[in-house]
Amino acid sequence: MDALKYYLQCEVIQKKYLSECHPTYASTLSCIGDTYNALGEYKKALDYYNRCEAIQRSCFGDSDLVYASTLGSIGNAYSGLGEHNTAREFYLRCEEIQKTTLGESHLEYATILGNIGNVYCNLGEYTKALGFYLRCEAIQNNLNKSNSAYVLTLGNIGNVFDLLGEHKKALEYFFRCETIIKGTFGESNPTYASFLNSIAATYYLSLIHI
Repeated sequence: MDALKYYLQCEVIQKKYLSECHPTYASTLSCIGDTYNALGEYKKALDYYNRCEAIQRSCFGDSDLVYASTLGSIGNAYSGLGEHNTAREFYLRCEEIQKTTLGESHLEYATILGNIGNVYCNLGEYTKALGFYLRCEAIQNNLNKSNSAYVLTLGNIGNVFDLLGEHKKALEYFFRCETIIKGTFGESNPTYASFLNSIAATYYLSLIHI
């Protein structure tokens, strides 16, 4: 990937001229981590995120939003590795900082709640996952109902209700997803087809016939 090549070149230059304790250098390390994360190379991503985290903690302290973002990125990498308990630790640290700094009605805060929900879902703790997804949905619902992240949250809630055996509640959320996607993207969108499949599967599971 071209982006990675240029980020790595930038890192070499900054390391030489800015020192390894400079916030700008830390930002480049974070970008390299993001790129490796996008490529699915989670262990390499973690190496850069951890170096970034150490610098930011030294420069900004452990209650800074930029630092919180890096904690969230580390959580993402651990989640990609399937180390969900470790991911949860970093997500919860990020959530605590964002809750204090951003407040509980900010979209960025909603994102970390969704990530925590994903971790609990992957751990099989569906009731806890549902709690975080519902908090995430409440924030997103007030800010942007046509946003793809909102649709994803509704789908996650539906999936958890399905896993809990509450298929009628699952259908309510799947239908909300279907309505938004149909209105925003049309009936030929692959995501629309995916939710139609979820609705059909849930009807099957609940033994409800149209």
